[in-house]
Amino acid sequence: MKTRPGPLLAARVTSATISILLVIGMVVLGQRFSQQRAVAVRQLGIAVGADGLTADARAEDRIDPQFRVIIGNGSSQLGEQDRQRVWLATGSTPGIPNPARSTLMRDSLLDLYMLSRDYGVSVAGWEPPWRYVWPRDSALVVSAFMRTGHVEEAERNLDFLQRVQPASGVFAARYLADWSGKVPDQRGEQLDGSGWALWALGEVERFTPPDGRMAVSLRYRQLLLRSTDAIIRSINRETGLPRSSPDYWEIKENKTTLATSAVSLAGLQSAVEVFKILRQSDQAAAVEDVASALDRSIAASFGSSSYSRYPGGRARNVDLGVTFLQTPFATFSAQQETRSAWSSVPERTSRPAGGLSPGGGWRNDGISWTASVATYAVAAACIEPSAAVHWLTWLDAHRTPAGALPEKVLADGSPASAAPLAWTSAAVIIAGDELERGC
Repeated sequence: MKTRPGPLLAARVTSATISILLVIGMVVLGQRFSQQRAVAVRQLGIAVGADGLTADARAEDRIDPQFRVIIGNGSSQLGEQDRQRVWLATGSTPGIPNPARSTLMRDSLLDLYMLSRDYGVSVAGWEPPWRYVWPRDSALVVSAFMRTGHVEEAERNLDFLQRVQPASGVFAARYLADWSGKVPDQRGEQLDGSGWALWALGEVERFTPPDGRMAVSLRYRQLLLRSTDAIIRSINRETGLPRSSPDYWEIKENKTTLATSAVSLAGLQSAVEVFKILRQSDQAAAVEDVASALDRSIAASFGSSSYSRYPGGRARNVDLGVTFLQTPFATFSAQQETRSAWSSVPERTSRPAGGLSPGGGWRNDGISWTASVATYAVAAACIEPSAAVHWLTWLDAHRTPAGALPEKVLADGSPASAAPLAWTSAAVIIAGDELERGC
């Protein structure tokens, strides 16, 4: 025969039950709140309005299906359509194998054109909170424009980075797009910007004909020297890794992340090649020694934890840091050993709509981030081409009705936050180009 609990025990049971329910309720509400913060896509995209100015494309607008133009009664439409047509024709646009008739690449390229239209440099997005220049995004835009043959646009983005870079060589998280070098807030410095700038310079050199590379190297010598010195000065003698710094997660860090380490390695490796072009063999050898030491330190510090976000971290907390150790970012000596961790990214970071989060340790809010998907596809293009096609096809299916790639995709598959996003658009083009070129 079961005995009934006494009043005190019953009270404890009730209290414990209520506490558990409250915790569950807070978690559920927290997840719902996190999703609702980005419920509505801020705009369907951006296009040229009847007044000839860049404008948000809204649901009520009639948008030209081929160009980034809002159809109206203004006289500027026809001229803008011609300008976009000519601009596209000055370069080339990679394709996407599946679906064969997808406009994903063409639309992504036009969105980069639009995001660069007003300032001569690409902003991250058109909505005010995104209408700034992030060095990380700029580096990817540089690579995308070089691959499509829009060299002038690529070099303008690199010009911007060289102009705003302080003497320390360490970039701020983001800059006003007016070329003044001023920052919009107190986010502070992000060390990975130096690595991204050098990687972008390396991409310009790689896609420049050999007889033009010396001129490019001389033009961006200041960017080369400042960025290289900034990375070398940041390396801790004890760990052999760069100091702790925010990376693409853009949160304060007390530990060095794999992403910062990997991008620093990619940057130094690019610097070595540029110093060789400049025929500065001693400098190239010195930087190569530092890069090799950093390579070994990354393997020693992150290898035992399956290339997780932090040294000694859990394997499930893998993120894009391991992707930045792959081609076409870095050439890592233990790259083969990273493949298992890289292959685990989709499982560790999957979201209900089929996309990916920024990392395995990211909050469980159900939101897919298109930049994570597109960047993973860049590396997949060389490692597992069928996976790259899968992720590009997923991105293609989750664009806004105007064809723009949003920053986020909610659990129900609807686009959210800013659209378009420069990082995602650029990475899509890089991935498509890598697929076409072969590795």
